[in-house]
Amino acid sequence: MKANSEDRVAVARSVTISIVTAIFVILGLASTVTNYIIRPQTDALIEQIVELRAEVATLKRSNAAHFGQIKSALKQ
Repeated sequence: MKANSEDRVAVARSVTISIVTAIFVILGLASTVTNYIIRPQTDALIEQIVELRAEVATLKRSNAAHFGQIKSALKQ
C-alpha cells in the first residue's frame, strides 16, 4: 500500500516537472520569436516613422514658403 502511494507521488512529481518544463520551453520559443522576428520589424517601422516625420517637417516648411510667396504676390 505504501509503495502504491509512493508511486503516485513520483508520477505526480514527474507530471508536474514535465508541465513546468513545457511552459519554460513555450516561453523560450515566444522569446525567440520576439527577438528574431518581431523586434527587427518594429525597428524598421520606427525608422520609417522617423523618416516620414522628417519629410512632413520639410513639406510644412516648403508649404509655408510657397504660401509666403503667394501672399506677397497677391499684395502686389
